[in-house]
Amino acid sequence: EVELCFRWCHDKARAFQLPREFTAGEKPADAKKAPNELHVYLARARDLEIMDKSVLTGKGSSDPVATLDVAGEKKKSAIKKKALNPVWTESFSWAVEDE
Repeated sequence: EVELCFRWCHDKARAFQLPREFTAGEKPADAKKAPNELHVYLARARDLEIMDKSVLTGKGSSDPVATLDVAGEKKKSAIKKKALNPVWTESFSWAVEDE
């Protein structure tokens, strides 16, 4: 189970307020950027499958990484070492051109 938050921004003046941890990585608006953006906030995952099993203890862990793909543009999260319930709190954004 992975938790994501999505926000589509077209007219920033009409955007609703989000929690501070979601907007912490945002930069001020740049007039040269496309007016449409998709923002994705990667929160956490729970109960991931054990991928690295310890021979000595019989227990296991995983080193999860999330890959997000929007229209062929991929972005990766940080790797969370030895975590079956990782917390990322990372933000990603993609400029979306009008068609």
